[in-house]
Amino acid sequence: MVVIGHRFTRKGRCGSGREFTLPRKDQMKQKYIYISGFFILLAVVFLYYHIKYSDDIEFNVHIPTRITQNRAGTAYDKRFVTIKVGEKTVFAELAKTPQELHTGLMFRKDLPENEGMLFLYPHPQILRFWMSNTLIALDIAYINHDKIIISIQHMEPLNEKKRYVSPVPAQYALEMNKGWFERNNVSVGDKVDFNL
Repeated sequence: MVVIGHRFTRKGRCGSGREFTLPRKDQMKQKYIYISGFFILLAVVFLYYHIKYSDDIEFNVHIPTRITQNRAGTAYDKRFVTIKVGEKTVFAELAKTPQELHTGLMFRKDLPENEGMLFLYPHPQILRFWMSNTLIALDIAYINHDKIIISIQHMEPLNEKKRYVSPVPAQYALEMNKGWFERNNVSVGDKVDFNL
């Protein structure tokens, strides 16, 4: 260290061989940058783990999984639940995280006959669905807190203007292929049975 006047500086050599000094103020600024960077990195890591594990904490639902394939052909786990709808048994993919609730059955090219998607909400509310980026014609059954079907609506693929709204608060929604409820004699007032 060299004292110039009353300022402390650090002495070194630049590329040309001349001596240079780094004022103490710049040294402190550099330290603040390093410390700030460390805390930003720490916050990013915390946020990553919070988002990754918050879904399991929020609902604490344990349901079976099965291996399926995405559009690229890569195998991955999906969560399914067996549902009794009237007299019929359905194997439904469960949507419960904000991302799953938002995406739903978007971009799917087909849906097996007795399979669907069950949307799980934390409490009864007016539900609104639309068919943006949804290639399959679907029917939706809105289900109340007591697991009774309160409304069944037909939904047109790729219709981004129309909204399909539950007439009264619902806690669950079950999407199936168009006409599935009618073909299986399922109607408003029928009981839906599933365990989460």
